[in-house]
Amino acid sequence: MRAPSGAEIAILGFDKIDHPKDDAQPPLLARAWIELVDANEWKVIGKRVVLPSARAAAVGYAAGDQVLAGTAPASGRWGVGEWTVSSIDKSTGKLAKVSQPLPTPRIELTLDEGRVVRDLAGVDAAWTGDPAVAPTLKVGNATIQVPESHLAARDSVALAPDKAHVAFATAVDPCAKDSAPSLYVANTQTAALKHLLTAKSRFATRWLDATTLAYDDGDGDIRLWDPSTGREAMKLDDKNGLALDVLSVASEPQCKQAPPPPGKNGIETGSAGSDDALPPEEPTP
Repeated sequence: MRAPSGAEIAILGFDKIDHPKDDAQPPLLARAWIELVDANEWKVIGKRVVLPSARAAAVGYAAGDQVLAGTAPASGRWGVGEWTVSSIDKSTGKLAKVSQPLPTPRIELTLDEGRVVRDLAGVDAAWTGDPAVAPTLKVGNATIQVPESHLAARDSVALAPDKAHVAFATAVDPCAKDSAPSLYVANTQTAALKHLLTAKSRFATRWLDATTLAYDDGDGDIRLWDPSTGREAMKLDDKNGLALDVLSVASEPQCKQAPPPPGKNGIETGSAGSDDALPPEEPTP
């Protein structure tokens, strides 16, 4: 996670886990850690911060490049309890509990998956649930109605730098085998929608600039789309998998009504790649 000033980077990792034999029990981060790195000289700042055992760990920057760390206990097999937030002393690596909420943007990590929680300034929505969803998105004077499932997934929303377009994915039940989310881009002046792709994907999105949207397609590749042409500009592929935010154990959202699939930490054994053809984007009329 890069500091707002750009002067340093916070790295969140772990080196000890508590993974119960019973897959119905939640795996824990027995020892997670945070290291701060000078972004100019690439040298570690101060001492490594060791976090207490937790189901989830988080790190982000508040105002003035203040580093805030969070830990949360398990709530059932998949749930996360209340966050405990601490400020980090950069010289000693010590934690001091604070009453501040976790900042955005931030990294959140469990042994099952990770995500970047973004600051969606400029996008108004009535977010509910976890993961958060909303039926409409409002940008400026435009109110965008979400099609298909009629719910947009907050983690997929990205507003272009010029605020002319907003990307989002529809939210679907990951346990439903016959449904998949769809990625859309909306014009924020007219609220007109452009369908890009329907696939079993987390659909992490990011605007590289006002005319280039990058997104995960669910097959380990990243696609670049140009709103000025309405067509795909490029596809970046790598059989080991690529991701914009987090390279998760599974490329698609996890079904959280059952234990993870067979294998250590839910990682299935077998071929590391696939030669199957990628689903095509919707053609431009």
